[in-house]
Amino acid sequence: MTTLCSNQTHLAAPSVGASTTRPQAWQGVAALALGSAAVVTAALTPAATFDHVTGIVPASGIATPVILAVMAAVTIAVSRTVLERAPVFAIAASLFAVALVGSLLAPNPEIAQLSRMLGGLALGGFLALAVGLVARLARVISPGRAAGLVSAGLGAGVLLGISASALLGGFSS
Repeated sequence: MTTLCSNQTHLAAPSVGASTTRPQAWQGVAALALGSAAVVTAALTPAATFDHVTGIVPASGIATPVILAVMAAVTIAVSRTVLERAPVFAIAASLFAVALVGSLLAPNPEIAQLSRMLGGLALGGFLALAVGLVARLARVISPGRAAGLVSAGLGAGVLLGISASALLGGFSS
């Protein structure tokens, strides 16, 4: 939606709270929580096996994607007024899919590290948008409960990702 204001064009996001019902808002929050859990689980799962597969020490295999995730999250948060959410979510999901396939099929350590870096960018993009969207959905429902549910999804993703990583690390030793 484009509105003109004092000879400038501003992009205005449609109001989520005006047309969203309580059940729709809870469904949206649940989807964000599950999406957050899935993205974080997938991002953390290869951590323990990374050194066995690539020869790169696990710290650099984890630190670089995390730094890129932070940079992407900040960039998207600052650019939020000019970016549409749906295409950015689609780009983040696509980047993450490419990163996961690249990590799985990497023929050499450089491709594996590049895939992890793409995954970090996608993770930062998804989480930056998820935080903003849960805040908009929370206007219709309980803000504390909505934020808590998405945080629980992040926590579950960390728990599942680290557990899966430890299990896979034991198999690859």
